[in-house]
Amino acid sequence: MTQLDALPPATSAPSRRDVIRRLAHVLANAHFPRGDLAALRRLDPLLPTGTAYWRLLHEHVPDAYRRGADLERRWATILQGMAIMAPHHHGPDSPGQALARVGYSEQRLARLLNSRGEAFRLAVPRLCRYLTSRGGQAVDWTRLGALILAEGRDRERAEQLRLDLARDYFAAIDRAQATAPDSTVTDRGEAYP
Repeated sequence: MTQLDALPPATSAPSRRDVIRRLAHVLANAHFPRGDLAALRRLDPLLPTGTAYWRLLHEHVPDAYRRGADLERRWATILQGMAIMAPHHHGPDSPGQALARVGYSEQRLARLLNSRGEAFRLAVPRLCRYLTSRGGQAVDWTRLGALILAEGRDRERAEQLRLDLARDYFAAIDRAQATAPDSTVTDRGEAYP
């Protein structure tokens, strides 16, 4: 009997946050098949196909969290984003902090925050590619995943998560400017009067 066998069985389903954390861990594993990672990167979140996607969905996402085509597309968006950023995809920084750290422009942020529905889900892979191209800046996928799952289904929650993203972005910009040697220059290169 191993130490894991001695643990009592789980009495409740994992939270969505726990599921997202688990998926991030699985995709970050050095033994995760490279071919599956490549297939997830090419995944069309609006029409998800491929065995890697379906296997992960059924092995790690409880049925109640994935029931219906709309939820399946949301999980596809999450898995595709994680795969694009793997293996350096999950970290402590909120999405807003990570975007500020890599110099994501306010204009791009505004487009992301204002996108809804299909446009939002198509913006997520672009966002992930941007973070990857800037040295693999990791994000807290539990927060980004929560926004993807809430978008269009729970308007109040999605808007709160958007506000959190914007707050974190501008707080990180403010901290960076306060610690910069010449704090009279804005992130847009404009000097204060």
